[in-house]
Amino acid sequence: MRGITLRLFKGMMVLVAVMLSVLWLFQVVFLEDFYSTRQIGLMEDKVAEIAVEIGQKGFDDPELHSDMAEFSEVYNLVIGVFDNSGVSVYKAGGETSSGTQNFFDKHIMEVVSEALNGNTINKTEEQTRTGGKFLFLATPAGSGALAAAVPLAPVSDTVSILKVQLLYITAILLFVSFLLSYILSGRFVKPILKITDAARKMAKGDFDVDLEVRGKDEISALARDMREMGIELGKTERLRKDLIGNISHELRTPLSLIRGYAETLRDVTGNDPEKRNRQLGIIIEESDRLSELVDDILSMSRLDSGASKPELGIMDLSEAASVVSERFRDLSSRTGIRLEFEAEKGCMILADRKYMEQVVVNLIGNAFKHGREKVVVKVIKSSGQVTMSVVDDGQGISEEDLPRIWERYYKGKGEGAKGTGLGLAIAKSILESHGFAYGASNNDSGGARFWFSARSA
Repeated sequence: MRGITLRLFKGMMVLVAVMLSVLWLFQVVFLEDFYSTRQIGLMEDKVAEIAVEIGQKGFDDPELHSDMAEFSEVYNLVIGVFDNSGVSVYKAGGETSSGTQNFFDKHIMEVVSEALNGNTINKTEEQTRTGGKFLFLATPAGSGALAAAVPLAPVSDTVSILKVQLLYITAILLFVSFLLSYILSGRFVKPILKITDAARKMAKGDFDVDLEVRGKDEISALARDMREMGIELGKTERLRKDLIGNISHELRTPLSLIRGYAETLRDVTGNDPEKRNRQLGIIIEESDRLSELVDDILSMSRLDSGASKPELGIMDLSEAASVVSERFRDLSSRTGIRLEFEAEKGCMILADRKYMEQVVVNLIGNAFKHGREKVVVKVIKSSGQVTMSVVDDGQGISEEDLPRIWERYYKGKGEGAKGTGLGLAIAKSILESHGFAYGASNNDSGGARFWFSARSA
């Protein structure tokens, strides 16, 4: 990961180097060309503007003379108007030495001759004696010509000053950029290092990772997602361990009983019909427990994997609940727990009948495990909703157990805590796959109430 830090640092430094190179190019290398081009363009535009005014107002307009004098003073240039014979009729500009004046006159007349021929011309000339550069330009104006000569300020002195200044600027920028690049690259990579470390821990099975990365950028979002993934994987890992522990525990007891009674039946009580029948009954009962556990595990696996999805259709929940309730009549007779069934007619919902019957079986079966004298099953329709409830008269659900009763393999710690611990979890998965509301609570008169609600079809 240090490679990322180094690459990021190098990238930022390269960006600074490119910016400094561009700055040096435009402030030193191209400065003279840029300055000359700008001055020529500026002078050409102004001279052309005055030439148009001369064509409109003539050579002798006082306002035009005032504009040309101001232009000459502002830009430190010599400007003159020439008639069609090349004779100067107006001039504005400073006095020069005789040598410089001769230089001016020579090149001014060259560009004026071109202008009198109808051409607009500009050229740059260097005076040998002083080494100064001058811009000469002329354009047709009325029946004559307008010409100007402007000294081009030496750029070399400016460039020398800029070089010294840029050296200081470059040194400061390199130092500041080096420091900022080092700090920013470290801050940028630090959360990535945390995420990488967390991923390594998760790969080794440690899902309790600390990924408190602040911010709203993509890296912070990734860290939050990783933390959520760690929490979910931790839950899955705990569930896996609970699954192995619970299944091992659930299988050990019935298998031990079946083996023990089978050996006793074989070796001791084979000739005693009463003992034999009692022991065979226990073997059958424990075999049923094993079968119930296997069926519940398979159901839970199918629901979790998505291999078994609900096939929705219009069904009568009252009729389905009535059919399921009849299956518990024999259990009611054997346990002495009275089963009461109350249902309104025409409680139609959109659901998978097979799955809904399994939910009803699980809820009623759970109620019989905890009930004492009676279990009440109700199906009612109200305000466009069909609600089924199963109420028992047991000791109710403890505050400790209430938030966890829908978890798989959780049996609670109260009276009647038996079974596989999957019945309510299966019911929950089925109801959620249908999008139905569900819940559980304690009755004021004692016992617990389990319910679910669906939109009336």
